[in-house]
Amino acid sequence: MARKPPPARPKGQPPPNAGKNYPKRFLTPEEVEALLNAFDPGPTGVRNRAIIAFLYRTGTEISEALNRTRSDLHLDEPGHEWVSVHGMRGRSPRTLALDQFVLRELNPDPPIGRVGLLKSGPRRVSGGLAVRESCG
Repeated sequence: MARKPPPARPKGQPPPNAGKNYPKRFLTPEEVEALLNAFDPGPTGVRNRAIIAFLYRTGTEISEALNRTRSDLHLDEPGHEWVSVHGMRGRSPRTLALDQFVLRELNPDPPIGRVGLLKSGPRRVSGGLAVRESCG
């Protein structure tokens, strides 16, 4: 049986959280590690792990992460890897460094059979970032 939607708020009545400010809360490194380890070793888990690692280390929004293309990744110079993030929602374009934590999860050119998450030019392969296949 289908669930009924919640009753609508009377017109003109503010939502219950109107005017409230909630403090920003950041995940601790231990919480992030637990989140990353919670994904299964299959293709979807590997993809999700890479997306979470990328979001955590770069601070990008989900839409920014999922709209990366291969040309946005600059991995030519070892030790100076970076990604260009084009402005979303009014943000100006910016350059973000990629550290070894993220690079272990990402792969700019996944071989056949691996989970491909990078857009390939104008056509989306299957979602945003390219990831390596799980090793274990």
